[in-house]
Amino acid sequence: MRLRGRGALVLLFLSLASLPVHAHETYMVPMRDGVDLATDVYLPGGKGPWPTIVARTPYGRFGMSDLVDRGYAVVTQDMRGYYGSEGLRTPFETDGWGELRDGYDTLEWVANQSWCNGRIGTWGGSALGITQNMLAGSNPPDLLCQHILAGASDLYSQMFFQGGVLRDMMVRGWWIQNGRPEHLSSLLSHPSYDSRWELMNSERRAGGMSYAAMHVGGWYDIFLQGTLNAFMERQHNGGPGSAGNQKLVMGPWWHGGFTMVTQGELMYPSSSLYSRIWDDSYKMYDYYLRGVDSGWSDLPAVRYYVMGDVDDPEAPGNEWREAEDWPVRHDNLSLYLDGEWLRLAPGEDSECSYIYDPAKPVPTAGGANLVLPGGPMDQRDVEGRADVLVFSTPPLEVPVEVTGRVWVQLFASSNCSDTDFMVKLTDVYPDGRSMLVLDGALRARYRNSTVEQELMVPGEVYDFWVDLWSTSIVFNRGHRIRLAISSSNYPRFETNPNNGLGYMAGGDKLVAENTVYMGPVNPSRIVLPLAGPDLDGDGLYDIDDPLPEDPGPMPGLQEITAMIDDADSRIASTGDPAFRVLLGRIADAARERLGDGNPGGAGHLVGIILEALQHDPANITGPRAREVVDAALEGASGGIDAESYLKALDCIRSGFVIGHLVEELGEGAPPLLLEYLESAESAFREEGCRDGLVFAEWLQRTDVRVIAMDIHLARTGGAPGNVLDSIEGMLESAMGQYLEGRLDGAELMLSSAQRRLDGLVEYIPEQIGLLALLTGLAMIGSGKSRAKRTREGAGADNPRTGGVPGLVDC
Repeated sequence: MRLRGRGALVLLFLSLASLPVHAHETYMVPMRDGVDLATDVYLPGGKGPWPTIVARTPYGRFGMSDLVDRGYAVVTQDMRGYYGSEGLRTPFETDGWGELRDGYDTLEWVANQSWCNGRIGTWGGSALGITQNMLAGSNPPDLLCQHILAGASDLYSQMFFQGGVLRDMMVRGWWIQNGRPEHLSSLLSHPSYDSRWELMNSERRAGGMSYAAMHVGGWYDIFLQGTLNAFMERQHNGGPGSAGNQKLVMGPWWHGGFTMVTQGELMYPSSSLYSRIWDDSYKMYDYYLRGVDSGWSDLPAVRYYVMGDVDDPEAPGNEWREAEDWPVRHDNLSLYLDGEWLRLAPGEDSECSYIYDPAKPVPTAGGANLVLPGGPMDQRDVEGRADVLVFSTPPLEVPVEVTGRVWVQLFASSNCSDTDFMVKLTDVYPDGRSMLVLDGALRARYRNSTVEQELMVPGEVYDFWVDLWSTSIVFNRGHRIRLAISSSNYPRFETNPNNGLGYMAGGDKLVAENTVYMGPVNPSRIVLPLAGPDLDGDGLYDIDDPLPEDPGPMPGLQEITAMIDDADSRIASTGDPAFRVLLGRIADAARERLGDGNPGGAGHLVGIILEALQHDPANITGPRAREVVDAALEGASGGIDAESYLKALDCIRSGFVIGHLVEELGEGAPPLLLEYLESAESAFREEGCRDGLVFAEWLQRTDVRVIAMDIHLARTGGAPGNVLDSIEGMLESAMGQYLEGRLDGAELMLSSAQRRLDGLVEYIPEQIGLLALLTGLAMIGSGKSRAKRTREGAGADNPRTGGVPGLVDC
C-alpha cells in the first residue's frame, strides 16, 4: 500500500530492494488472456541456472541487488495495467485463482526459463504482500517459500469492510493514487461478502498451500490481523510443506514504522527494532531454495514484541518474546461495563444513550491507518465528546498483560434500522494520556453475518460482538484500562447514514439515538486475553496473586485474613491519627474484597498498606513540613474516595519524602537543591501527589545531590562561572528528562555533568560531613527496593480464583 501518498512500503526496505546495479533484461510475459506484463530479470554472475525470487508490484519494477549478490535470480513485475504492463487495472482481482491468474502464469513462465532451476520464492510487503497471498491461493507447483510483510489475507474484512464498515480513507486514498474510480465503484457495490470477495480470501485456500513462509506485521499495522490469520491458517490448516513451516514476527509498528522507534505519539525503546528481519529472510531463502543448512529451522516459530509503559524503563513489557505457536496461551478475562467503570462482575441493570449525527462524526485520532497519521495517539479530545461513552478501570495495582485477540460484546439498541458501533481500547497513563491500543467497528446490519444483511427493529436490544483484532501489551501499575464506545470514527471509517440503505443507495441521513445496556440481564463487556505477568514465577498471574512478589502456593482465605489482621496491628502502632484512619480504611476495603471472592485484590491492598507504613509521618513536626504532610494525607483520603488506592500511596510517599526534605535541607545545603525542593513543593501543591513524588525522587538521588554540592563548592572555590553555569544547565536538562520519563537521557546528562566537574577538582575542597549528610538523605522515604526482574510469559493453566485488583469494589 502507498504510505500517506509518498511511495510504497517497499521503499522502506532499501537495504534489500536497492537500486539495480546488475545488468538486466526486460520481457513482456504473456498471461493466459494474451495480455503481456512488463517483467525485469536480474541474473547473478557466473553460470546458472539459479534459484529465483519473484516480486509483483503496482509501484514500479525495482532491483534487489543484495539477493542477486547472494546468487539468486531476481524477477520483478508490474502488475496488470501498471507502468509497462498491458491490460486494465483491477488490482488483486487478477492475481489469485479466478478466471485470470497473473501470479500463477508468471511463476509458470519463470520456471520454464533456462536461467531458473525450478526453485522459486517470493518477496514483498503491503500490496506486494497481498499479491503473494493471492498467488499462494492459486497453488503454483514451483513455489517453495514466501517472505510476506504486512499483507492482507482476506481483502473483504481486512482491507475494505472491517466489521462490514468501509475503511473509507485508506481504501479511497489508495485507489485515487493507484487504481481506477470505475473499478473501486464496482467493488463498493458489493458491501456484503459474496463470491467476488471469496476470490480475494486466501485464508480459505490454505489447505492447498505447500509453502513455507515468514510473516511480518505490526500491532498498529493496517493489516495486522491479516498477518496473524495468514500465519495461523497456513501453520495449522495448510497442506504438506506449509503446516508447521511458518514463521511469525510481530512488532510495535504502524504500516510505515518498521524501521522506527517512534510509533504515533509514543517512542519505544531501541530494542523495539528488529534488526534480524533481513538476515532471517536470507536464512529462509538459503534453506528452501539452495538447500543450505542456514539455521532457519532453529528459529522460533513466533517472535513478538510485548509493548509496555514507554515512560518507565522498570515496567514489565517492552521486550521480545518467543513462542511455539500463535495465539499464545492465555485466560479470557471479562471486564463489564457499569456506569463509568469496568468491573469484574456486572453491576445493576442500567443503560446509557448518546446521539449519533452522521453530519458531525467523531474525528479519527490515530490507529491502523495508511493515509491518515497512524499508531498510538491520545484520545482525550474525542473522549470528551457527548457522543462518546467512556468506561475505565481504577489505576491498576499490579501490571496486566493482554496478548491475543480482543472482543467487545455490546447489548445495544437504536431508534434507527441500522447504525454503527465503534469501540476503542486505550492505555491510560498516570498523567491522563489515553493512548490508543486497538479499535474496531461493526455495522449493525452485519451483526450476525457479513453475507446476509439484517436490519434492526428500532428500540429492540441486540447482541453485538465487535472485533478489535489483536495486540500484545502490558498495562502498567498505575495505568487504567479504558473502553470508549461511539458510532463514528471518521474518516478512518465511512459514516453510517442510519437509514438502512447506505450511501451507495442514497437516502436521507438520519440522526440516531443509540443505547448501550449494562448489568446482569444485558452484560456488556470487553473480553481480554490475559497472559500475565507472573512476577514471582509461581504460575499465578499477578492480578490473581495476593503475594505477586513471593513465589509459592496461593495463600488460603485464613492466611489472607491473618495478613489483614497483622496489617491492622501495624496500623494501630503508628503515631499519626490521620494516618491510622487512612490505612484503616484501606484494610476495611481489603476485607471487603476478600468477602467478594477477590483474594488477589485483597492481598494487593495489604501490600499497599505495608508500603505506606514505611512512610509513617508521625515524626515530622516542623510547621512547614507538617503542612506538606497534612496536605498529602488529605489528598490520599481523596484518592480513596475516588477508588484509587495507588493515588493514596503516592500522596503518602510524596508528603513523607518532601516533608523530611523540608526539615533536613537547611542552612548550608546547596542552593540548587533548595530550588529543586521549592519546585517539588510547588508541583505537589499545584499538579498533584504523583508530580510531587517524581520531583521528590529526583531530590533523593545521591548523584544529583553530589553534583549540586560539587557545583556549590566549586563556586565557593573560585571555579570559572561560565563553566559552572554550563554544568548547571546540564543538571537542569537531566532533571527535565527525568521528569518526562526519559531516564536514559537523564543518566547520560548526569554522567556528562559529573565528568565536567571532575575537571574542576582543584576548586572543590573536601566537605566530608556535609556530603555524608546529603548522601544519607538518599535513603529517606526510599521505601522498599524493587529490583527489576526477568519476566517470562505465563501459561494458561493458572487457576482463575481472583480478579483485577481494585475493580471489584468500584
